[in-house]
Amino acid sequence: MTDHTLSTMLADLGRSLNQETISVGHIMKALPRGSFEMLMMVFALIVALPIPYLPGLSTLLATPLILLSLQRISGRDLPWLPQKIKEK
Repeated sequence: MTDHTLSTMLADLGRSLNQETISVGHIMKALPRGSFEMLMMVFALIVALPIPYLPGLSTLLATPLILLSLQRISGRDLPWLPQKIKEK
């Protein structure tokens, strides 16, 4: 049985690329259907934290959630991100 945990997939990615740095684009390709959920979870967890934050921050963080959701509903395999973000 193959282990498909996130940590295992990322470790395999690191070994297969043999590079010092791994870009967001590499990670997205390694996690084809899971990259939507991973990105959405980052934005959702920040909003869900029980800490005071700036007014309007929840709206600012909801925008990427809406855009990622629309991409997922439209049937995209990978989320669209600007090239600058993919290369980091």
